[in-house]
Amino acid sequence: MLLAIRELAALTRPLLRMPGRRLAAYPTSFQSSHPRRHHFRQPRASTLSSRFAVRSFHAATVRSKDHDSVPEEPPKMGPKEGGNDPNEVFTDMNVLSGVPPPASAIEIVYEDGFLLNNGMRFHGKDGIVIVHNEAFNWLSDGSAKVQNGVLELDEDLWGILDVVAPKPELLILGTGGRNLQISAKTKNHLHNLGIRIDSMDTNHAASSYNLLATERPGQIVAAALLPVSFR
Repeated sequence: MLLAIRELAALTRPLLRMPGRRLAAYPTSFQSSHPRRHHFRQPRASTLSSRFAVRSFHAATVRSKDHDSVPEEPPKMGPKEGGNDPNEVFTDMNVLSGVPPPASAIEIVYEDGFLLNNGMRFHGKDGIVIVHNEAFNWLSDGSAKVQNGVLELDEDLWGILDVVAPKPELLILGTGGRNLQISAKTKNHLHNLGIRIDSMDTNHAASSYNLLATERPGQIVAAALLPVSFR
């Protein structure tokens, strides 16, 4: 058995290839007649350097293809040379400048009346009520009373809110020339109709209505304004 293994090893020895010595198992005559040739490919000249100039990462910025073009300067910040127009500044800051005003926005508040942006005028001791972008004469004279700094309005004044549909979610109430507290009876009547109330003097109430009616649909916000002469 040992003899057979030695003969098998002698037959397979020429076929062995050791790393780094692949020709060691072949005759020396074969090695001398066929010497190994190492071919090294010469690297071609890179075309990258001919098309793009090598520059540092922090070097000057790359110019465009049009070498005659001049880069535009960024707009200057801060105040203008002649001063900024306050009207332009506030117009730029107003996010609602492009939104159309409500159909019945209050343009001017007089001592005894109102002027709307649709041209309607109201004068006298009565106020106005605006519901669904429609303005009506509010017969408040004699139905609005002040007792101990508390404003109480008769239920007959809210007849339009009883029948209108859909009912507004918020009512801006102008209490005249000064800010007055609203009686619990008036608040409860409006709350039973599902209407929230926000009261203030008439000048501020007109401004608040214009702003809220611009942001929201006219069916959501309503206004009831007493004249400024009411105190």
